[in-house]
Amino acid sequence: MPPLDRNSYINRKQVATVLLQGICDSEYKFINIFSGWPGSAHDAHVFKNSPVGEQLISNSLNLFPRDMHILGDCAYPLLYCLMTPCRDNGHLTREQRYFNYKLSSSRIVMEQSFGKLFGRFRRIRFLDVYDKTKCAKFITTCVCLHNICMDRSDEWSNHEAYTSNSISNDKDTCSDVINNKNSGKIKRDAICQYFDNFIF
Repeated sequence: MPPLDRNSYINRKQVATVLLQGICDSEYKFINIFSGWPGSAHDAHVFKNSPVGEQLISNSLNLFPRDMHILGDCAYPLLYCLMTPCRDNGHLTREQRYFNYKLSSSRIVMEQSFGKLFGRFRRIRFLDVYDKTKCAKFITTCVCLHNICMDRSDEWSNHEAYTSNSISNDKDTCSDVINNKNSGKIKRDAICQYFDNFIF
């Protein structure tokens, strides 16, 4: 890394990294990515500055119908079209705990998508690239090739399990950090109430 940029690319584990934000479908394909931000940046900040984040924050209905949303972990903001876990303050209701369980279970597809990507292109983990624009292009190219492989059922079975250890799960940065939080909370509460019909 160039000397002036190096510190901003050092993550909390003291490793120089470039972030990859991704949205995946149920077939382990990436339908949206945003790559190239320094590893020291918080996921919520990267999301806020990404094209998809800007659109979801300003007018999410341009991207999704009213009854649809994407799933994120607690590092992301709670928005009408981005559902995140209920913040665990030790007083979650039964419905909220069930909501968190179902959200986490569904997000396994995301973890597996990253696992397949990193398993297929192991070099992504240890790039020897000093030009940050080339680094982002390399990662984007790997994601495109991954999608082509998935389309052709070219499965990579020896992928390592991906875990989001690099994501900060600090409770004070969870969920309600960016505007639109009220509409997202209302929608999440309605989903929790709906789950009440299925919990025995």
